[in-house]
Amino acid sequence: MLQNEYLIDVFLGDERLGSGLRFMRKFALTAAHRLGDSLRGSRRRNGLRLGDGTPVVVADYNLTSDLALLRLLPDDSDVPLPRVRFDTAKREEPWRTAYQLADRSKSLYGHVADADAVYRRTESLVVKALRLQVDSSPEGHSDYAGSPIERTRQSGPPVALGLLVEPRPHRDTEGIASFAGTVSEAVRLFKHHLGAAPTPGGQEGGSAAHDFGDEGAKEYPTGKNAIERHLDKAGLINIVRVDWTQ
Repeated sequence: MLQNEYLIDVFLGDERLGSGLRFMRKFALTAAHRLGDSLRGSRRRNGLRLGDGTPVVVADYNLTSDLALLRLLPDDSDVPLPRVRFDTAKREEPWRTAYQLADRSKSLYGHVADADAVYRRTESLVVKALRLQVDSSPEGHSDYAGSPIERTRQSGPPVALGLLVEPRPHRDTEGIASFAGTVSEAVRLFKHHLGAAPTPGGQEGGSAAHDFGDEGAKEYPTGKNAIERHLDKAGLINIVRVDWTQ
């Protein structure tokens, strides 16, 4: 049964395909390349499940970003919010994977090399992601695919910065670079499934509340300018006064 976890593991039968980031009550993100042939069965039940047996369907995917949107189908309609907050990563900020192998000496961690890197581009789409410097050296990264990466220094609920997607060559590295897709990029790509682009405490579709993360994910986004943008978008910038204190 789903509780307030935000790190999930996705299985096909008894095979673990990868991790995922649950960012709404019944929606999660994972790395599309780990789903393989399951992508062909998008939008219908095809044997995908979580570790607790909760069925999963692929609501949509985008190969350019290597992001897949998962819809979770729990038996209980009253699903708690995931206990997680979200924030925008900064260059040089340290990170670690939420998913850890049994041998914790093989965990992935590092710092953000570029917070606004181009991951892939096509004629019609440019996808941005976090380019990551990996400071640990486990054997390969495939076991960590889809894992949320989180801020290493915070109090309270975890602060997710993104999720690990497929590594790619990059001009600023001497080989393959590691990347993390962001929730904001996923919302942009999959907004037609999520209703209007969700904001903290917002609604998904009609009247069904579908909040981000930990009680509205108060850290997504943060700052005076972000508050003003939300007020302006809602047409309230000239009605609501916000006195900001540091």
